[in-house]
Amino acid sequence: MAMNKNRLTSFIDAVLAIAMTLMVFNLKAPKTFDFAGFWDLRTQFFAYALSFFWLGTMWVNLHNEWDKVSSIRRKTVWLSLIMLFFSSLFPYATLLVSDQFDNRSVQFFYGCIVLGVTLSNTALYRSIGLRKTSFFIRFDIVAKVLALGISILFFPAAFMIVMLLLGIYWVSYQLKEEKL
Repeated sequence: MAMNKNRLTSFIDAVLAIAMTLMVFNLKAPKTFDFAGFWDLRTQFFAYALSFFWLGTMWVNLHNEWDKVSSIRRKTVWLSLIMLFFSSLFPYATLLVSDQFDNRSVQFFYGCIVLGVTLSNTALYRSIGLRKTSFFIRFDIVAKVLALGISILFFPAAFMIVMLLLGIYWVSYQLKEEKL
């Protein structure tokens, strides 16, 4: 069974857009409308911004890569659905991590969601023959797994810090590659 890629990419766009929009509704108003009030919400804004741009980066990559695809197999549809399942948990995971930033269990849950998206997205790309598992993808997965361990054992925010650094590298690499 082959499916037109436009149906699937439209569905992916819709789910990611909804997930990214829902995250903003979880932002709380500051108790006082001054610098101190906003400073008290810094971990909430950090978690929101990191999650938003991480999903946004994934969306950009999907659009850049999927232009090369003409039809979709059933396996690709199911892998897309798995990736979207994990992506749809981002608003919830972001809410939890923004409320309990230094909580090891919450950071572990957030990290598992990110790894679920990463692994399913990697399988999705392989199913359509677009990208082999490159050194960077392997490095990205290993770094996230190690950071997840560090978050559980020593420093809860380690996973989000590593995710931020990997995101900065990935975006700067793509911009350099395009020579903007």
